[in-house]
Amino acid sequence: MALTDPRVFGSLSEEDLLRIFRSETSASIPLIEQRIEILKEASRVLLEKYEGSFVNCVKAAGQSAQELLLRIVSDFPSYRDQGVFEGSLG
Repeated sequence: MALTDPRVFGSLSEEDLLRIFRSETSASIPLIEQRIEILKEASRVLLEKYEGSFVNCVKAAGQSAQELLLRIVSDFPSYRDQGVFEGSLG
């Protein structure tokens, strides 16, 4: 199984993730449902916009770290780390 292929990681079930990332302890993976949704989102964006490869996202940024960051936060909503503080989005 090619776990780096968005067609693969976008179709993983909760059971699959629990098996792949199993722990030697009894600790469970926190926020498993959200992590599955993030994998599905990343898979969809990579397949729709970047021919299934993050390398193409990097290339599309044209050697600009700022452009790459803008693409990541605009194309992959789960990477928008923002919140409201005292009434302002930041």
